Amino acid sequence: ATGGEYWSFQLGRDRLSWGAGTTGNLMISDTLKYHNMARFTSFSDRFKYTFVTSFFPHPSAYYDTTENGQTDGVTVGDGQTDVLDGIYMFMSHRLEGRMFNDKVGLTLTESIMYQSEENFIDLRILNPAAIFHDYYIRDNANSLLGLELDYTPIQGINIYGQLAVDEFSLPGEPSPSSTTDAFPPTFGYLAGVKGIVPMKNTVGFGSIEFAYTDPYLYLRYSSDDSPTSTDYDEYGLSYVVAIREFTNLLGTQYNSSVLGYTYGNDAIVVNLNGGIKSFGKWQVTGNLFYMAHGTFDMFTVWGREGDTYAIVTTPTSDGSDSVGNYADDDYATRDAVSHTIIAGVNSSYKLTKSLNVFGQLDYIYIYNYLNQSGDTANDIQLTMGMTYHI
Repeated sequence: ATGGEYWSFQLGRDRLSWGAGTTGNLMISDTLKYHNMARFTSFSDRFKYTFVTSFFPHPSAYYDTTENGQTDGVTVGDGQTDVLDGIYMFMSHRLEGRMFNDKVGLTLTESIMYQSEENFIDLRILNPAAIFHDYYIRDNANSLLGLELDYTPIQGINIYGQLAVDEFSLPGEPSPSSTTDAFPPTFGYLAGVKGIVPMKNTVGFGSIEFAYTDPYLYLRYSSDDSPTSTDYDEYGLSYVVAIREFTNLLGTQYNSSVLGYTYGNDAIVVNLNGGIKSFGKWQVTGNLFYMAHGTFDMFTVWGREGDTYAIVTTPTSDGSDSVGNYADDDYATRDAVSHTIIAGVNSSYKLTKSLNVFGQLDYIYIYNYLNQSGDTANDIQLTMGMTYHI
């Protein structure tokens, strides 16, 4: 990393997360272990511009291209001698601004997932000032637009929101209806309130957050824009990426995650958080999480909606409304919305200037587990540990 008074440049491996979200963010969440990335930033007191590229294995390396699906569910086990081909790149530019005496923040983000199985890269897409959507290269790139707004009405209270736009119909373009097949509109929404209450020797804090993602958000076709249950792409062009890791037992594994919102598409999430903290001494926090997740997931095959295909809304309750799934041959048997409740408490205490101990207890309950009607799952998880700082 290097930089100056109004700019910085970073090259290497790091984590990324954009936004004020507690449960995740619509453009980039910190779900991934790392990004292999390059980032340029230019900033002033009121504005900040960021240009990022991040590279991942091309899906052809781990999708089973001989069939409509993936070997071993979501991974392919291989050795270290396979030749890796293809480019799969996330690229984004982001403009942030503060205004009205620092009470309002406005952020506009545009990104694309760019792919080339033949290792070709069109140098025009590296233009940091271009409007990615205007390239009109649907077979090579999938664009996503993000808008963020936050407002601090009084000291200690912040209201924030995010909007992600993946696919929409302009006036004059077809929209899905009972008589017309068209691309599905795909949006994501996130909103929340955070607050801090200073007290004599401590500070209280809390937040509540709501998130909604459409069933086809982050998904798209690669080349077949009208897939059917028997004929669809060998892999899609989506915001689902993989981290390549090696184990002596299973060989090379490709662990997939959604680049955007932590819980992916087809989800409704509500999260309540609160606690109290004594700086430099101790902290206690409680969290209550609820999620309704439909039958669509990050491996659901993107499809049209309308006359021939089902028009779906979040949360979906019938897996057969999709035309396929890259990781699950039994996707059509999913027949219910999955409901997840997590209640947890965590605390930490500073024993010395350098030594800190912490613990967390969570209870997890899932109704209609794996989107199977009536199935349940529950778990109690206890985490304890300590950290030492030099």
